[in-house]
Formats: sequence, structure tokens, C-alpha cells
Amino acid sequence: MKIVTGTEMQTLDHRTITEAHIPSTVLMERAGEGIVRHLEEHCGPVRGKTITILCGKGNNGGDGLVVARLLHRRRARIHVMLLTPITDLSRDSAAMYRRLVRVAGRAVDRSIPVCRSGAAPPHLQRYPRRCPPWYRIVLRRDRNLW
Repeated sequence: MKIVTGTEMQTLDHRTITEAHIPSTVLMERAGEGIVRHLEEHCGPVRGKTITILCGKGNNGGDGLVVARLLHRRRARIHVMLLTPITDLSRDSAAMYRRLVRVAGRAVDRSIPVCRSGAAPPHLQRYPRRCPPWYRIVLRRDRNLW
């Protein structure tokens, strides 16, 4: 596998969208499926486990919202923290947010906090404040979950 920079990835995404005519939302779905598959391959089934996902306003945040939806379908207890107000989500990330709410219900919508103060919730304070985009999935390892 070749590792690319953020700029190179943006170029690859743009070419995939424009030349191969694959919509950005399809790329988000594929990324989310890959993350969930990787998570289960390395950590076991997610059913009943608590997983917190931090999502920014861009398409990486949209990937995180796809991951949340897929984990919810697998019966994981998900917590999503938006790092921006819902109104500031990119168009495609907003679409993924609506899909999450449609699948997980309004209870998930009401439980999604927006991080405004810059302070992480207590169960996330032990993790680095900045991390690579697709590693913004934080597994709570308390209560012998894994």
C-alpha cells in the first residue's frame, strides 16, 4: 500500500470523482466500510461496545459519520462529537449526518454534542488533541470492552 500526503489524496479524490464519475458520497461510504472492517478485524466484533467518533466539518468528518452509522447497525453504542456546528458541515458530510439520523433515530441527533470550548469530554482527555483524520475514532477501553 502506498501512503500519500493530504494534498495527493485530495488530487486522487478529485480525479476519481471527475474522471471515474464516482460521487464523493460513494467514496465516503467505501472509506467508512473499510474503517469498520479494519476495526472488527483488529478488535473483534463491535456489538455492545462503546465507540466515540470525532467528526470535523469536511469530508473526513463525513467518513466518520458513515462509520457511526455502520457501527450503529452492528449494534455498537456510538457517541459522535461534531467539532463544528451542523450548519457548517460540508454538503456531503451533511448528507451523511442526515443518513445517520435517519438510521439511528432522533435520539442520536439529540445526543451529538458540538465541541465549542475546545475542551474534550472527560473520557477523551487522555487522547492526543490532534490526530490523523481517519484515526478520529476513539475506542473506550474501560469496562473491559476490549
